[in-house]
Amino acid sequence: STTAGSTLWIQLQKILPYDGAPYDFYGSSVDITADGSLIAVVALRDDEKGAESGSVYMYYRNSSNLYGFTQKIVAKEGATQDLFGFSLDVDPLGQYMVVGAPHHKVNTSNFAGDAFMFAKLANGTWVEEELLKPNISHAYDDFGWSVSVSSNGHVLVGAPLNSDTLKHAGSAYLFQRVYSKKQFHWAELQELQASDTSEEQTFANDVSLSQDGIYGIITAAEDKDAGARAGSGFVFVRKGVACCCE
Repeated sequence: STTAGSTLWIQLQKILPYDGAPYDFYGSSVDITADGSLIAVVALRDDEKGAESGSVYMYYRNSSNLYGFTQKIVAKEGATQDLFGFSLDVDPLGQYMVVGAPHHKVNTSNFAGDAFMFAKLANGTWVEEELLKPNISHAYDDFGWSVSVSSNGHVLVGAPLNSDTLKHAGSAYLFQRVYSKKQFHWAELQELQASDTSEEQTFANDVSLSQDGIYGIITAAEDKDAGARAGSGFVFVRKGVACCCE
């Protein structure tokens, strides 16, 4: 049913991958820029870099107000069962994109996870800019389970199974795009945890930054304040160069 005077949505088009195959799980996650000019669609179990390695398809809106495929993105270091694209975020202005691969193997650590940063060139092509990982990686951290990027060059990456303090308490990591040695790179600024951290809290199972990167919300779906797996959310504000003030 509709409400009098409401604005109705109509289907504009159906988007399919040019190389779709069974069990690719195209559409596992998606994002769109604030002005609707760019769409990113994940095929989580695409096998471009090995079984279940994952990929992202980019589409731009053309002069006919339809979306045309422009680029397929895979991780340079992609490998079997990485699940590249398990999490995905394009900043609202369409300048940066972060893609999580929580099952990516780091050195010999299984499921340590990584996040891949991409930047858009002047011609609209996306290039992999850097591989993000915490200063200290652990097996089964699932770093990259959740991701968010602001328009001013801040990134939050969740590792909900991190056990730095307590088993599976979880952590989120803040990165910033900085210029040094005549090039841009992404530097880790801070590891964030809940003030009341506890075992199996899975802090950072989801994260989100405001467009200006000043505010962030980090959830803990298995927090126990109201009972087993009741869940909670933690709000942070950035002061200077680091998130604080939960």
